[in-house]
Amino acid sequence: MMQGNLCSGIDPHLTNQKRVVWLEVSRVLATFLVVWEHMPYPYGIHFGKFAFLRGSVPFFFFVAGLLSMRKGVVKGQWFNWSRAVFLLVPFVIWEVVAMANALFLGKEIWSFPHSLVVLTCINKPLWFMRDLILLSLVTPLLLRFHSKLIALAVAIMAFDYSFGPDNRLLPSTWGIYILGLGLNRYDLDGFRKFLDKNGIYIIGLTFTLAAGFILKGRDQMPVSELFHIFHGACFGVFGLILGAMSIMSAGVLIEKYLPSVASRIAPIGISSFLIYAVHWPFLVLICSFIGIRPYCPVGNWNFWGHIPVFIAAVGVYAVIHWGYLLIERFFPRMLPFLAAQRIRDFGSAKREVLGSLSEAGTR
Repeated sequence: MMQGNLCSGIDPHLTNQKRVVWLEVSRVLATFLVVWEHMPYPYGIHFGKFAFLRGSVPFFFFVAGLLSMRKGVVKGQWFNWSRAVFLLVPFVIWEVVAMANALFLGKEIWSFPHSLVVLTCINKPLWFMRDLILLSLVTPLLLRFHSKLIALAVAIMAFDYSFGPDNRLLPSTWGIYILGLGLNRYDLDGFRKFLDKNGIYIIGLTFTLAAGFILKGRDQMPVSELFHIFHGACFGVFGLILGAMSIMSAGVLIEKYLPSVASRIAPIGISSFLIYAVHWPFLVLICSFIGIRPYCPVGNWNFWGHIPVFIAAVGVYAVIHWGYLLIERFFPRMLPFLAAQRIRDFGSAKREVLGSLSEAGTR
């Protein structure tokens, strides 16, 4: 059985001190897609938003459920308070940082009472962490459904609606977590073999749907039945799951065909939560000085204008990752509070990745 922790969507720190390389590569890709999506972009279709049908955040929910450690749930327990509190601490810290950043820039923090009722996050991307805290809390309760978890996931995903216009409580993402939890009983190697065999077709279908939607939106053509199909594929539950599966497929294929690249990318996955939490207030601060807004169109649509946006997203990712390395090197005891990580030795992620690759090469 797969072993991890309830924060596995952020850190699949396995009990044998080896990291699942393809999952780490997928994690880096998903985190980068989140950063890229939140960058300012040329007016029109945002390539970063549709590249993988917005499957980046659903990927984290699915993997969090897939790698949840059932062994850590005490028999008869209804709620996992210890895990929820562990995740709550960094969540609160980065929410406070985002609040201070907003006050410094003179921005409105909340719109009472509606925002409070729907649990709006000031640090907007942290709605994922908010939901993961709640899901971690009720995981022991969910595990009581046993073999009915997949059916429960499908039932929840059928109600694809939201509470509130922003940072919303979205049942579809909860259903994706529960789907991963239901598949927890199956061997991870078997799941990898499935992606290895079918990944190229999954990615091909994803890119076909995304390209169709981008072309339709770019040409500003009248709304047609085909447009509705593409729109549903990009924003519906099917598209979210397909996008998440494509990201995992990419991780598997990179590990298989480009092992040297995988060995360099996978260790970066250790900083995923910090990048996820910090990039939004960082972008808000930088964009405020420039006079633009993150996650908003700038100027006229221009294909070549997406290239500097992509490069800037790489830069933001790199800067925050280097910040994580500084914390790991000089302030490792701060990792649980800032990066949702256990205290670890500097460079341990790279050693774990190399150990996993070495073990795979001897099979």
